[in-house]
Amino acid sequence: MFHWNPDCNPAPAAYLLKPTRKDTMKQSDIFRENAENCAHLAETAKGEPAYLRFKRMEAAWRALADEQDWLDGEVPPAPISSAPKSNASARANPKRPERASGS
Repeated sequence: MFHWNPDCNPAPAAYLLKPTRKDTMKQSDIFRENAENCAHLAETAKGEPAYLRFKRMEAAWRALADEQDWLDGEVPPAPISSAPKSNASARANPKRPERASGS
């Protein structure tokens, strides 16, 4: 079993480490920063394939940022519809079931 020897390579104490910008930013903000970088790269891309690739990457980073905000409890989950959209009018105007005659 290997044990760390502080005399060989002393690591600085955690309270001596200077926090960097990445340490103080929320994870979702870092993802949004990556999305902005991709948007800038898309603007300067040479050719349609590169432009589309960077735009897809931008969208993916933004989706990750939104997901991270949800995981961190900063935004409530989106409501989930239980019926397909094609039945939206049926839900708004439900028909009353017909009764069998003769009862």
